[in-house]
Amino acid sequence: MRKSSLIGLAVFGLGIGFLVYAYLPQDGSDTGNKELYDYSSNGLELNVVTNGDTFSSGDEILVEATLINDLGAPVTYNNRCGEPIQIEVKAEEIDNYLVKDNGNPPCDEEKGETERMISNEQLTKTEQFKLEIPLNDQSTTLTPAGSYIISITFHPTAQSPFNVEIPININQKTPDLVNVSKAKQLALQSYKAQVWFDTYDNTEKYLVSEEVPYIENGEWVFKWKAMNTDQSVPSEDAELTVTERAVNRD
Repeated sequence: MRKSSLIGLAVFGLGIGFLVYAYLPQDGSDTGNKELYDYSSNGLELNVVTNGDTFSSGDEILVEATLINDLGAPVTYNNRCGEPIQIEVKAEEIDNYLVKDNGNPPCDEEKGETERMISNEQLTKTEQFKLEIPLNDQSTTLTPAGSYIISITFHPTAQSPFNVEIPININQKTPDLVNVSKAKQLALQSYKAQVWFDTYDNTEKYLVSEEVPYIENGEWVFKWKAMNTDQSVPSEDAELTVTERAVNRD
């Protein structure tokens, strides 16, 4: 074989190797399954990229959101928690948010500094989430399998919030976590709950509503509220809160 042919094959092999390196996932956080989403509202365009819509144990969720001002005029907005765009991942069955890789909690600031976005300007925000929820202030636990929502929000001052929700699914086992249905059953069997429901579980007199359960300080928290059928509050004890441990004992 000619020397020039050998050189050509070597160059070809290097090229293939580079392409494989460039396009194959380089770590466990990128599944290679990109999901693209496009939204528009009142002259604003939002482009979202995620690394999938179904996640399993060991995965992390990557979200990149790019907002473009196509209004043709400046847009002022609330820079909440020092960020123009808020990205969170929330469970649908429980009232808890996934833990961010950087450790920052969900933004609960109602109004931040006012900033200005000029015409055609782009704002980009990237977040990475573990498949975990806070157990208490110091530790986390694997989040239960189920349906979740990626929520992305931008707050213009002269318009309604630009909010989009992207459904995703998480499939993983949580051996350390007490199943929420089991914990609720135990809560309903407690003496406190039985006495309360004996008083308010009368559909002719009261309307009983149930809040979405959540984990706080290592416990499942369940809440119920009773109202008179005319929507008035019957008494001070019309709310019931019962807690059950959230982590299985060794």
